[in-house]
Amino acid sequence: MVRKFIKKTALIIIATMMLTACGETAGGEDINPEEYESCWTDEDGDLIKLIPSENSYIFRKADGRVGRGTYTVNNSQLTYDRFIYDIVKDGDDKFYLDQNGSTTNTTTEILDGYVFTKTDAVEIDEYPNDLLDGVWVSDTGTRLEIDMDISEYRVSHENGSGMGTVFDYGDGKGVYLFAADTAYVIWNDSDNITFESTDPVYADATFTRETDSYGEEYDDG
Repeated sequence: MVRKFIKKTALIIIATMMLTACGETAGGEDINPEEYESCWTDEDGDLIKLIPSENSYIFRKADGRVGRGTYTVNNSQLTYDRFIYDIVKDGDDKFYLDQNGSTTNTTTEILDGYVFTKTDAVEIDEYPNDLLDGVWVSDTGTRLEIDMDISEYRVSHENGSGMGTVFDYGDGKGVYLFAADTAYVIWNDSDNITFESTDPVYADATFTRETDSYGEEYDDG
């Protein structure tokens, strides 16, 4: 129990250290990679933090979902939901995303043509995926057991039960539960999560971690 507590505490400390401050560069000069290292927001309230030094970016959707993806500095491109987008300068302190290719998949989240404007400093909370490990219970009585050592979960609710995988493509959309449908994790804090999902088991439900359940193994038999 002490070991689990120490491990959980360490991850929470890491999460706190991962609060990413988004800076703003003054002036209307041509944007270079250093100046891209800022926060950019669109009209929907979505937020992108470009990190040229790490060839990555952080995307926070307006509903609170957070994910990391690849930002290729040399080509001025980013990958989102497995599509490549050119980052095209559009006047002072502004750019838009130009999608490479197309898709007929209606579940793909498209950012083509989205315009992002530089914004004031904002903090984006990032939580390590391993912090999902443990038992979570929703306000509707659903029980969710997550084992991050094997990236699997089991869920039990009034209409039955099921199992699936936990995955993060690293494509800017964040970590999600996958079975017949996807449920993207939205962190409220280190012990409370909601989901972006059309599955009624997860939609509109808040899950709270059971006390001291971090690292608890569950029976998958």
